[in-house]
Amino acid sequence: MHRRRIAAEKREETLAAQLERSDGRWSWRQENARRWAVVKERCYEIQDHRYFNNFFLALIYVNTVLMAIEHHGMDEDLERGLAITNFVFTFFFTLEVTIKMIGLGIFAFGFPKYIRERTNQLDFFIVATTLLEIALTSVASHIGWVRSLRVLRAIRPLRALTKSSGMRLVLKSVALSIGAMVNVSVVVLMFFVVFGILGVQVFAGRFYRCNDPDVAHRRECVGEFYDVTSLDVVPREWSNAYLNFDNLYRALISLFVVSTLDGYGQIMFDALDVTGVDEQPKQDNNPAAFLFFLAFIVLCAFSLLNLYVGVIFYQFSRIRMLSQTSSIDLTEEQKEWAEMCKSVLRMQPLKVLPPPKQLWRKLPFSIISHRYFDPGIMVAIIGSVLVMATSRHDESAEETEAKENVNVAFTAVFIAECGLKIAAMGFREYWSSNWNKFDFFIVCSSIVDLCVGFLSTSFARLIRLFRLSRMFRLIKSLKGLKSLFETLIVSLPAFWNVGALVLLLFFIYSYLGVWTFGKTIRGDSLNEHANFETFQMAMLTLFRVATNDEWVGLMRDCSVTPGSSRCTLADENCGSWSAYPFFISFVVIVSMIMLNLFTAVIIENFENMQDHEEWKLSPNVLEGYVESFREFDDGSGTISGLDLERLLRKIPPPLGLGHGTSRVISVHFIKSLNVPL
Repeated sequence: MHRRRIAAEKREETLAAQLERSDGRWSWRQENARRWAVVKERCYEIQDHRYFNNFFLALIYVNTVLMAIEHHGMDEDLERGLAITNFVFTFFFTLEVTIKMIGLGIFAFGFPKYIRERTNQLDFFIVATTLLEIALTSVASHIGWVRSLRVLRAIRPLRALTKSSGMRLVLKSVALSIGAMVNVSVVVLMFFVVFGILGVQVFAGRFYRCNDPDVAHRRECVGEFYDVTSLDVVPREWSNAYLNFDNLYRALISLFVVSTLDGYGQIMFDALDVTGVDEQPKQDNNPAAFLFFLAFIVLCAFSLLNLYVGVIFYQFSRIRMLSQTSSIDLTEEQKEWAEMCKSVLRMQPLKVLPPPKQLWRKLPFSIISHRYFDPGIMVAIIGSVLVMATSRHDESAEETEAKENVNVAFTAVFIAECGLKIAAMGFREYWSSNWNKFDFFIVCSSIVDLCVGFLSTSFARLIRLFRLSRMFRLIKSLKGLKSLFETLIVSLPAFWNVGALVLLLFFIYSYLGVWTFGKTIRGDSLNEHANFETFQMAMLTLFRVATNDEWVGLMRDCSVTPGSSRCTLADENCGSWSAYPFFISFVVIVSMIMLNLFTAVIIENFENMQDHEEWKLSPNVLEGYVESFREFDDGSGTISGLDLERLLRKIPPPLGLGHGTSRVISVHFIKSLNVPL
């Protein structure tokens, strides 16, 4: 019995100890879960704070600016400082990703929710590549391909896309166009291959020539000859043209250059001069080659490549319409009704000033209210612009003095106009109009121009440029010009979004160019005016490439090899084969696609303006109603009952009755409105 009692007591003690340990583990789990819940809640509050995205957007901008400072041959102190800032920015960007994942749940469960968003996918990819680049360069920076991972930093500015809704809209339109652009690319590539194969069959091996024009065959291109250009004896060389059709790869590059319409003249001239393999070309020996280039330019450059613009324009218009009307399933009548309601809500009555009570303000008020006052000012503006347009370099002193006197007279007219309006309206009422602010700015600049006109400084010449801004006042008087100007104003927000995305692409390619071609030896096109040695010069060079201005020469100089140039592998100043995908992709993405989005924006807004004119209640009809209402307004924003009939008979349908309406019909119509008179 004693043994059993001892065994039972031991079992009870063991069970009590197990229960105590179990309760401890359970309480620890509860405490741990509570702490994680608090951390998750705090992380969610942080990422949901209004300054969270703004803070990291500012970090992205600062990081972008510091990246623009990097280049080959930096000072050690500068390079060390930029390396430290790189670690700091990487820490903050990694912290941002971590906070977002914790805010959506514990790491294992929050990651699927986090990575589901497209913007988070881009952020995570950029942070992951940054950490990979830092890790590899820290342990194996002496390896060449590891050092080249520095170019991965070029994609960091893409994180700005996740913070800007406007840029995401433009990028979304481009992304949704990828499927259609792939189809277009297949068709374009088919034509390129067909023309490329034909070019190889006709021109392969025939673009070679000797630098001595008197040589007729390759076997004669030996020895030396007297060069009349350099006035020296030089060795004869049998060389090939940079752009040729020796194989399909070279033919496709040559055809792409032709499709951009930049530098294709030299290729066509070489094709016109071909004779036979290993034979010296002769001028215009093969005139049929012109038909080859004519057919390719018409089919590909003028037609097929513009399909890219059409595809992006369609998607851009579709997405903008979806964002504005919230549905793409609306009928044309429903779209018209939605846009018309927006136009009506934006309309405001034109303010009519009541006659002033002060005696000294009545005369200025009667002058500016006269029907010939505004037309007279318009005539003065046109005269002022015409006088400035007659200036020339070799004019006599008498002509210059006469024009300055006329300009002083016009300036006095504009000063008098400004003074009369301020006296009649009061400065507060005068300043409430944006056009009056613009007029006041022009008058002030004209006064400054008169004060410094006797100086020949750059500041004085800059001030004189403000005289030309007077012609912008014609916009508010000419209805057609005003419509075009409004189209431009409406397009400005979209211009900003497209321009920001284009600038982002310029930055990425400039950074890549600095670290890929920054040490390349200079050549004929890669010179002091166009190179990738610094970020600023890279931006200017790419702007030149975007305008298709002699970019082929830059691509040639950036792809030089030791056998074709004075560069050496030891000095690391040779080019790279990557010049071909670098320049060709930039021309396709930026020059052919992104820059044409500006045209797409203008066309879309202009079409919208024209479509609005076909509405049953067009914006011009609404503006006509507002202007007619102003004629009967006594300054209180209302009209009398008698003026209501006159207003309805003056305004054409559908807002009014028109001039031919009888008085009886007008009275019955007014009664049907149930308007208290």
